Amino acid sequence: MEVTDISQAKSIMSFVEKLEELDEVQDVYTNFDISDDVAAQLDEE
Repeated sequence: MEVTDISQAKSIMSFVEKLEELDEVQDVYTNFDISDDVAAQLDEE
């Protein structure tokens, strides 16, 4: 699945980070691609 919306990308990244912070979670895997435009916008922030 390709993510092309900046707010959706932020939500996904926030969710993944919160999962990784949990002590009970050892590994987090995702199956999404962030478009180059959205990735550039995330890097700017």
